[in-house]
Amino acid sequence: MWHKTELILKKSAASYLDVLDLLRGIAALMVCFIHLPKTGNSYIDGINSYGGLGVEIFFVISGFVIPWSMYNSGYVLNDLGNFLWRRYIRLAPPAYCSIILTFIQYFGAIYMLGRAIKGYFEINISPEAILANLTFTIPFTHYKWYNPIFWTLAIEFQYYIFIGLTFYLFVNSNLVTRYAVFISTIIISLLISYFKLSLEFFNFSAFFLLGIVLFLFKISRLSKVEFIVITLLITLFGVYQHGLMIFGTGLLTLLAIASFQFKSKIASYFGKISYSLYLTHVVMSIYAEALLKRIIPVDLYQDAKIILLFVYLGICILFAHVFYMLMEKPFIKLSSNFRKSRTRVAVKNG
Repeated sequence: MWHKTELILKKSAASYLDVLDLLRGIAALMVCFIHLPKTGNSYIDGINSYGGLGVEIFFVISGFVIPWSMYNSGYVLNDLGNFLWRRYIRLAPPAYCSIILTFIQYFGAIYMLGRAIKGYFEINISPEAILANLTFTIPFTHYKWYNPIFWTLAIEFQYYIFIGLTFYLFVNSNLVTRYAVFISTIIISLLISYFKLSLEFFNFSAFFLLGIVLFLFKISRLSKVEFIVITLLITLFGVYQHGLMIFGTGLLTLLAIASFQFKSKIASYFGKISYSLYLTHVVMSIYAEALLKRIIPVDLYQDAKIILLFVYLGICILFAHVFYMLMEKPFIKLSSNFRKSRTRVAVKNG
């Protein structure tokens, strides 16, 4: 069975990675659009308002690709510390760089204009607020995020702890154990949601579980019938927790990863810079809007808002490219240096 699984992984790894790049790029662009300045066109702004669904796409991708990578590297529970450290090195330093950009923007505006940019909340720079942001523990405090997308990173890190502790249960050869861990996660999630506790991962666990169940199916830990049964169970839970439209986005992502093969240099590029775009688009869209408002006459600016939407997007993408090369890429290489590998098949997990 192990030999059969390795052959399947070797044959399909490249195609799955291509699809994941495409989905990452789509998700990042969706989230980007929801934070770009409004156009005043109710139809376009209405479509853009659904951009937040890109977050759920990211969660399903993580649910699939993280255990996939752990499996391929021969992860065991003793690797938990190394695993969490590598994920921290991969994600946290670029995020900290985005905080610096936020500080420059916020305090730069106060210095030059005598006030913060319109729409900005007051940034708290107390040691407690800084520490809570750097450790992604804001949900356990009364402080606010410096970067509004950091709430999703907090959930990601909670997921890493969860999957690091439960991975051996999910891949266990005993079917009862696998069913038990899925059902237990759902029950715990419902209880945490009911008591309104701050462990946000469990409020979004259904999306991660979708990715995990697909991973188990792809490594032949689940039969087709078992895959369908558990997916239906997760779907009932997910629809109850998030509604049909939001959780439907997760199901479409699952379907895309499972059955869609797509390869494109453009998709690969957007997948590559997706995290940098995700981290920096809010700050850069504010910069871009402030700059263009000063350059373009008021009347023309109002008439050109739809066109400017794509100008803002282009500026965000351009900056994300620079940010990726200077800030993100070095930490991707650094995190790989800490990898403990008992590799079956090399699969990247950025």
